[in-house]
Amino acid sequence: TVLGRDRTSGGDVVFKHAQTNAEIPGVDLDVILRDSYEATRYWRHPGVLVPFAGFERDGHFEIALRYIPDERRSVLSPELMRDHAAEILPQLFSAVEFIHLMGYVHCDLKSENIFIDNRNEHNRVLITDLDLVRPVGSKPMGKIIGTQPFIAPEVLEDDIFVAQSDYYSLGVIMFLLCH
Repeated sequence: TVLGRDRTSGGDVVFKHAQTNAEIPGVDLDVILRDSYEATRYWRHPGVLVPFAGFERDGHFEIALRYIPDERRSVLSPELMRDHAAEILPQLFSAVEFIHLMGYVHCDLKSENIFIDNRNEHNRVLITDLDLVRPVGSKPMGKIIGTQPFIAPEVLEDDIFVAQSDYYSLGVIMFLLCH
């Protein structure tokens, strides 16, 4: 992930490319990132941070995302949940429901992929890292993807992505944030 500048708007953007992983060949990661971009590029929801551009560079696929400055961005934390749960939870579930209504599963929900944009003293939830979104009912491309302990048992046992998998992940997130 690299910070850059949008030539058109002059604003800061984040460029992200598929990183090589010994367990999944790099070519497959490019395919996964491209598929994710194609699936999400036209999505519009205030709680889902989607890429606004995708392109080839140096033989790899990259995406461009809106940059949220560090001073405005927080990762979902126990303190934020304790102090702002009534504001955060409806937004969080609305964003996840939107992803499911689009026919996809996030596949990597964890607190690190849920940002809180606190511009104008309002906490706005942003679900990020849509790189691994997969169609509901699909099977993983090769190895199981996601982050332990947030991967739902049905993904591990049945090797299939269902909407309930994301709700399992949200349950683990809430459990870890509250304990």
